[in-house]
Amino acid sequence: MKRRFSFTGLMLSAVLIASTFALPLPATEGRKLVLVASHQSDAAALSPEEVRKLYLGVAVTKDGKTFLPLCNHTNTVVYEVFMQKVMYMSGPAYERAMMTRVVRTMSSRPPEYSAEKELFRALATNPNAVTYMWADKAEAAGLKVVAELWREK
Repeated sequence: MKRRFSFTGLMLSAVLIASTFALPLPATEGRKLVLVASHQSDAAALSPEEVRKLYLGVAVTKDGKTFLPLCNHTNTVVYEVFMQKVMYMSGPAYERAMMTRVVRTMSSRPPEYSAEKELFRALATNPNAVTYMWADKAEAAGLKVVAELWREK
């Protein structure tokens, strides 16, 4: 009598053997997505709900200052992480929501920047302007962190 082995059983055995001999990964701190302003800004911290409202076109005022959102398109990964983890929508869904708001309220969209130098210049020009980026990039540029938006686990 022949014994037959199932493909699933073989794969399960391979996974168990591989996990037994796998080396542990070193503990590393994940990337952080932060909301930043210029280093001269005295902007107050914003909650995640306030950030969502701000980027959906709702005016957010705190301590007498009205914030100006700047869309960071310098890095597609940063943009996608911001959309998915902070705004809870995809890029196309965000675009549709913004177009609907612009048409209904006759308001303008947040300015978009695809060049890093222009983005930093816009932040330096307006102390109430904020944008999102990786924490290490913000630290290297000397920007003030207004809020931590997301942390990689």
